[in-house]
This record gives sequence, structure tokens and C-alpha cells, in this order.
Amino acid sequence: MSPHAAHVRILMADTDGGDGGMGGEGERQRGRTAVIARPKPVTKERSKEEVENEPSWRVLLHNDDVHTFDYVTMAITNVVKTITRKKAHRITVQCHSMGTATVTTTWKQMAKTYCLKLQKYGLTSSIAPDGGGGGGGGNGGDN
Repeated sequence: MSPHAAHVRILMADTDGGDGGMGGEGERQRGRTAVIARPKPVTKERSKEEVENEPSWRVLLHNDDVHTFDYVTMAITNVVKTITRKKAHRITVQCHSMGTATVTTTWKQMAKTYCLKLQKYGLTSSIAPDGGGGGGGGNGGDN
């Protein structure tokens, strides 16, 4: 038996709380550090697949007849960074004329975040599952 194997055996005996029948030998080995391998973390690929398979949600803006077009346009561009001022203005006009407009389409958690940020600007907004039925202002990626 190699000296290293004996050393491991002594450490294992110490971790059991006793001296493993080794007499004073176990007493001398206390305080040593054992290295334990950690399990590998789950790869990010799995979570990416889960996000890709999630259904899309629409962020809806509701007309309120209180805020100016410029204010609503500014709020949209500040909240959804991918939307240009021109696109935000089109969304605002549609919201004013139709009553509601889709600001963007994204995964549910991001849709909630956008909705809450728009509400912090005093705007009335909500989220809804994306049925793919058209209408609305389109998604934020279009210019």
C-alpha cells in the first residue's frame, strides 16, 4: 500500500468522527484539508433552449387621453431600447386611434418588465399572450 493511500485512509477515518482504530495516529492528522470535487454546473445551453421554446407575449399600450404624443413616444423609446422614435410615434398614433397598440413582442418575463416600466411613466399598459393574429404595432425589432 502506498503512503498516500494510508494518508487518505486516515483522513477518512477522521471524518467519521473517530480515530478509526488507529490510536494516536488519527489525532495527529486532524486539521488537514481535503479537496472535494464540485459537481459541474448545468450548461447555459439548456436555459437558452427553454427561452426559445417559450411562447411570446405582447406588451400592450392603452390610450389614456392624458399624455402628449411626445411624452408617450419618449417613454416607449426609453423603456424598449430597440424601438426608434419613428416607430414609437407610429405605435402612439395607433394607440390613440385604435384604443390599444402592441409596443413589442417578447418572452413573458421581459414583457412584464417592459409593462411595469411603462406604468412607471404613468402610462396604462398590460401584457397578453401573442396569438400571432396580427394587428397591433408589431414588435420592437422593426424599424
